[in-house]
Amino acid sequence: MNAQLAASLEQLRAVSPDDFDGLHEIETRWSILAGEDESVVPDLYRLYMDTLRGWFGAAPAAIGFTGLDAYKFVISFCGLARFPSHGAKARASAGLAAIHAEHLALLTAGLDRPDELISAVHLRTRTGCWSDVLAAMFELYYWRRPLDYERDPIFGEVAALLPRFYRAFPDRSDRPLSHLLEAHPRYVESVVDLIRFYLLERGQGHSGPIGDFFDEMLGQTPFTTPLRIQNAEILKAVLHDAGSWPQDRLRLFIETAVLEPLNIRPVSQAERLEALDRDIAVAIHRLNVGKDRAPPAAESNIETRFLRQSEAERHLVETDFTEWARRRHDAGVQALAVSTAARRAVKTICAKLPAKCRPELQTLLGEADAWARRPKRFPMPAPAENRFRDFGLKLLVIEELMYRQKRLLPVFDLASFAAEYTKREISVEEDGYAIIPEVARYFKNLPIPEDALACVETLHQSSGLDGGARVMAQLFPFWDPGSGDEPIAVSAKAIEDLALLPNLTRISGLENSRPSQRLLRALRDKGVALVREEDR
Repeated sequence: MNAQLAASLEQLRAVSPDDFDGLHEIETRWSILAGEDESVVPDLYRLYMDTLRGWFGAAPAAIGFTGLDAYKFVISFCGLARFPSHGAKARASAGLAAIHAEHLALLTAGLDRPDELISAVHLRTRTGCWSDVLAAMFELYYWRRPLDYERDPIFGEVAALLPRFYRAFPDRSDRPLSHLLEAHPRYVESVVDLIRFYLLERGQGHSGPIGDFFDEMLGQTPFTTPLRIQNAEILKAVLHDAGSWPQDRLRLFIETAVLEPLNIRPVSQAERLEALDRDIAVAIHRLNVGKDRAPPAAESNIETRFLRQSEAERHLVETDFTEWARRRHDAGVQALAVSTAARRAVKTICAKLPAKCRPELQTLLGEADAWARRPKRFPMPAPAENRFRDFGLKLLVIEELMYRQKRLLPVFDLASFAAEYTKREISVEEDGYAIIPEVARYFKNLPIPEDALACVETLHQSSGLDGGARVMAQLFPFWDPGSGDEPIAVSAKAIEDLALLPNLTRISGLENSRPSQRLLRALRDKGVALVREEDR
């Protein structure tokens, strides 16, 4: 066994089960070692399976961990999410495929065991009980999945066990598992059955994957998922007999499916303060656990940020609860107004609920419609307002006037634009790896007054080596010249636009557009000096 891997395993024995930073440090070490030594991944798998066999009583543990060390190892190994090289990722996927049959059999057997306590101290996202082990075994598939994992039968086989897991351990809430469920051969039916199990049979709106389901159905997560796309179909199936539901279940459904995801479920001041006090106490405890090591920088430390946000919110709740409640409600209305998925979901729910349950949701939809109609900071300009033929040149002008001279106002901000745009949901995380069409249309049609155009004397086109143009960060957030992304070229159409820039005398970096001879001649004739980017 790799000596550094052996040392990390000894380090694991000494780490407390609730020491997030300590466990994460070990996982990071494994990830690095997996990229340096191809034997590390299969060694970890062997250790993992030997640990499970001993724990499940299939065979005595020969090389694996036992007891509390087994708990820490399984949680850490199954949560290992990143591998530094394609080879390490391939070995991790191959290792999972090799153990799948035996692993699935152990997982199936484990569903019949009671949720016994293993460790009284544990990570905030864990319970310290047996179901942690099973959840980690499911998560192993999530973290090792390929991009097209829904097509791989092993993921369908393990996803088919998840409804049984949730019914056996209904208080579990593990986001990776709710995503893994997407590989279920009867995904929509399984989601419908689980929602009805929790809400109708158990009367629980805050347990299991239900919160994740409704967050995604109402578009309150960054990525487009099957739940968001199929939300109307799922909701119709869940509510097909809503007319026969008891009143308390109907109220629970409204709170769980609409008010909670939009974060507008009514709460008292005392209730919110109690919840925040719990969050603050937990965050302080987590920070204290790893204080003997050098902590990460404050801005990158999740617990520190969480603590500061919770303390700030607590101060507002305590000193001005009415203002806190107003901000919270307004944010929920805005979230509904800008989310096509959320509006579709709420309208579907309204249509299926008994008439006596609809007024609250109809009022909410009316508020969202009013918000969508209010004046916007960045209204979409009409095509007729555009005077430029060449988009590449216009972007250089916008960069100069809006981001350098601060003369063309308001300065465009993608986050604000996305927050008020109602035609579709714009997600930087999902849309930012290409030019965002709505932002391109905004810049393309943006009117620029003549007096502002007269202030343009110099323009610069960045290759990205100097950090890139700020306008590109709005248009194409993850634009990466190091990966081959290029600036938007200034074409020969720009010749007709030169008349709009009477005082232009200099352009640097135009070689990044590989300009045509026609454009170069037109610029020379106008007396515009061309400077290479490195000579700027």
